[in-house]
Amino acid sequence: SQRDLRIHAIYCDPRDGVVADPTGGIEDLASPRLRIVGPAFSVDPVRKLRLVRACASLGADAEEEAFARSRAMALADVARERVFEELRALLRSAGGLERVPELWARAGVGADWPELAPALAAPAAGALGRGLRRVAEGLVELAD
Repeated sequence: SQRDLRIHAIYCDPRDGVVADPTGGIEDLASPRLRIVGPAFSVDPVRKLRLVRACASLGADAEEEAFARSRAMALADVARERVFEELRALLRSAGGLERVPELWARAGVGADWPELAPALAAPAAGALGRGLRRVAEGLVELAD
């Protein structure tokens, strides 16, 4: 499977409505502890941002292996447009944005953007999380 997280491998057959969960993603949603599927997670550095978004929006945590693999990947060679799209999706998810600085630190985003290091350190991280919440609320207002 090319899926990154077990929750992303859950699908519903539109013909009969049967939900398939080949990797145990429903169990992860219930726990809530997100786990990676396998080596596909480490292929694309943008997946470290997807991990952060999934944890924040679901109010979940992730296994340490997912964060360790995230720290081993670098966003430097990824097209800026892809990173921007993932960050925009994070802001639009509107769930758990206060946790984003802590999750970014655990996923190693500070190594990708060293200028964020001061903002990821407590107590600045709390202010950054609240700031992300205000940005997201502003995006919602603009969309209305």
